[in-house]
Amino acid sequence: MAIEPLELDIDGLYILVRDLGDTYRFHWGLYLATKASTGDLFHAVNTVNKDSWAYEVRQDINLIDWRFLAAVKVGVIETELHDALRSRLQEIPMTYSPRFKEEMSCRVWIKESLFALDNEGFIQLVGSVDAIDMEAKSEAMRNKLERRRTIIKSAGSLE
Repeated sequence: MAIEPLELDIDGLYILVRDLGDTYRFHWGLYLATKASTGDLFHAVNTVNKDSWAYEVRQDINLIDWRFLAAVKVGVIETELHDALRSRLQEIPMTYSPRFKEEMSCRVWIKESLFALDNEGFIQLVGSVDAIDMEAKSEAMRNKLERRRTIIKSAGSLE
C-alpha cells in the first residue's frame, strides 16, 4: 500500500514523532515546512552511542520517506525568520535538562527547543511544554495502534 503525501502548512513548525518499530519507541524532531511537499528537519541524534547527542539538520526532507506517526503543529515561522530559527535551534544544549529534570534524548531536545522558541517569541504557546509533549506522545501511540498517521494543531499553541 502506497503512503499518500500529507500536506503541511508552508511556514508551519511541527513536532514530528517517528515510529522506530519497537513498541512505543519513537524518534522526535522539529519540521519546518518550507515548500508544499518538503521542509527542514531539526533533531537530536545519537548515532555514535546512546549517551552522546548531536544536533542535526536535514534539508528538503520529503515526509513520504520519513515514517512519522504524528505531526503536531506548534507554530508558524515567517519566511524571514527561517534562518534565525535555524541558528537558534543549533544553540539548544545537548545535555541533561535541569528544567525538565531528564537526561538528554531527542524528545527532551524538543522540549528544550519549544521552551526557548516560546520564550524568545518565535512561537506562542498557551499550554505547558509538558502538556504539548504528552499531546504528541498520545497522538503517536494512538496512531501506532490504529496504523495511521495524522496532522493536528496543538491545543497548547496559538497558531
